[in-house]
Amino acid sequence: MLNFERTKEQLIQCLEEVKKIANDKEKSMIEAIDYELDKLLKNRFNLAVVGQFKRGKSTFINAVLGEKIVPTAVVPLTSIVTVIKYGPRLKVTVYFLDGSKEEITVKELDKYATERGNPGNEKNVKEIVIEYPSEFLKKGVTLIDTPGVGSVYRHNTDVTYEFLPKLDAAIFLFTIDSPVAQNEYEFLKDVRDHAVKIFFVLNKIDYAEEEDVKEALDFAAGVLKEKLGYEEIKIFPVSAKMALEARETYDEEKLRLTGLPEFLSKLDEFITSDKGRALLLSRCNGALRFISRLRFDIELEAGAIRTPVEELEKNIDVLKKKMKEIEEEKKDVLLVFDGESRELLAQFNAEYEKFKNS
Repeated sequence: MLNFERTKEQLIQCLEEVKKIANDKEKSMIEAIDYELDKLLKNRFNLAVVGQFKRGKSTFINAVLGEKIVPTAVVPLTSIVTVIKYGPRLKVTVYFLDGSKEEITVKELDKYATERGNPGNEKNVKEIVIEYPSEFLKKGVTLIDTPGVGSVYRHNTDVTYEFLPKLDAAIFLFTIDSPVAQNEYEFLKDVRDHAVKIFFVLNKIDYAEEEDVKEALDFAAGVLKEKLGYEEIKIFPVSAKMALEARETYDEEKLRLTGLPEFLSKLDEFITSDKGRALLLSRCNGALRFISRLRFDIELEAGAIRTPVEELEKNIDVLKKKMKEIEEEKKDVLLVFDGESRELLAQFNAEYEKFKNS
């Protein structure tokens, strides 16, 4: 049986060693490692809501929370990553690229988080953090509202891709009017490289008849199986708009018809039983990416004879040792992971073997 705390401590030690080797050579990597260490120390699990633009991601998040918190609109809107975590009271803080921060009201979010209020991120916002007293968030889950990809605003797509290495799991939204477009499953491939678990949601089912919803579900499942190699796939049909309305009016019968309760039940089941293992596995993968990048850089230096060979060889030996330790920890995690998770990790394992034998 996996000893969560012991495995977590070993992974933290490995990341600290990798950080020492990175030293001042890779400032961006050091910042990324610090982020990973903070996540592990706080057991913070990043669950990102992702998809093409105008799939209803912000409305979906509001429905999950049961209240209109993040801005929504009929045009591509979200332009900044918004982090939603547990807090004893509603609080919104804007963090800027220069290191400063500002507390704002929910009504002011539009001025900083949207393309309408902050075009091209002219206000230099790094991220927005919302604290909210939700029992779901209290379980150590951080919900991430990401800008939609594929819109005319290239900046929004770049912001989402930059965040992908930080996520642990994802909720991927399709819509009934466009179940799976070409660029959609291309983006999904990139999401799958980082998320150890992906939940699929077909949104806006209130726009179609029941037969059309079933046809869209079958079509989306067929495309995902064919293009991405999934053997079995579960797609949850949901109307986020109706679910939010039902939660705001306490209409339980209407809420039941939206499909959201079934999805939240499965999500809660995952969070309760597998969140800890998924976090460790996700961060093991992240640590291996750091090592791969560092090893590549060091080998380049060796080729250019910029550093004494003995020092470079020592660093490579340390990286190989840490890589082996992380691989062993990953095996421990996999022993208690279910078959679906193993399938999701198959591609990573193949890439890892290529690197190990290089």
